[in-house]
Amino acid sequence: MIKSFRDLEVYQNTYKASITITTHLLPKLPEAERYDLYSQLNRAAKAIPRLIAEGFAKKHQKAGFQKYLDDAVAECYETIVSLEHVKDIYRVEPELCQNLVDLYDKTARQIYNLAAAWNSFKNERRKTKTYNDTGSETVKRTTMSHIAIAVKNISESLKLWQDIFGFKLIEVIDVPDQKVKVAMFEIGDMHIELLEPLSPESTVAKFIEKRGEGLHHIAFKVDDIEATLEHLKKTGIKLIDEKPRKGAMDSRIAFIHPSSTGGVLIELCEE
Repeated sequence: MIKSFRDLEVYQNTYKASITITTHLLPKLPEAERYDLYSQLNRAAKAIPRLIAEGFAKKHQKAGFQKYLDDAVAECYETIVSLEHVKDIYRVEPELCQNLVDLYDKTARQIYNLAAAWNSFKNERRKTKTYNDTGSETVKRTTMSHIAIAVKNISESLKLWQDIFGFKLIEVIDVPDQKVKVAMFEIGDMHIELLEPLSPESTVAKFIEKRGEGLHHIAFKVDDIEATLEHLKKTGIKLIDEKPRKGAMDSRIAFIHPSSTGGVLIELCEE
């Protein structure tokens, strides 16, 4: 059973290979390459096991996990090119370089297959019925995704959430469809989102104008957002979005009207 990123063969192989490159190949490159080939190979080789480890931590976030794996494959290819330059231009340890090229080529294919297998697994989980299934095609399972807070200025708010509370900032992105800028902080298996309006016409801007800065909504993960919306609609829940729309980090989202949830704005999120 794989319990840690250290249990992954691709991590073990690339970590050991990065040590080999650092100790056996880089010291033998000429000084003229210190800021070119040396730097490229050093960075790419060390990045691969780090990306695999960080991707494993995001394994329950489909988009996040996929991004780290894609980046790891790209770094494998860059490492291969750099190793071939070391071998063909400077004739440094040609047999070792070739062995490492073969290893990184195999690793890139393994990471690609890992991403494909995980994607297939996630899709199959969406089709799985619970033990007390009553015949419905939808598995009604939700977990917390994030808490969203409306702010006037994300840059000013970073001091509280990042510097004082020490939460890890994942990214800051614009979501043009919703006319907001989003800063995402990682807190265990969930996130805090800061929402800054990009237009006076955005719903977040109107929210701040009416209520001031503060809690905007809470979000729950769902496996099948269309089926969940259809189920809620049939049970009489009032929806703001009857069809999902694009959210941050390649997610699909929809909002439930607060009149049906005790005044709390709730977002459904399929990641």
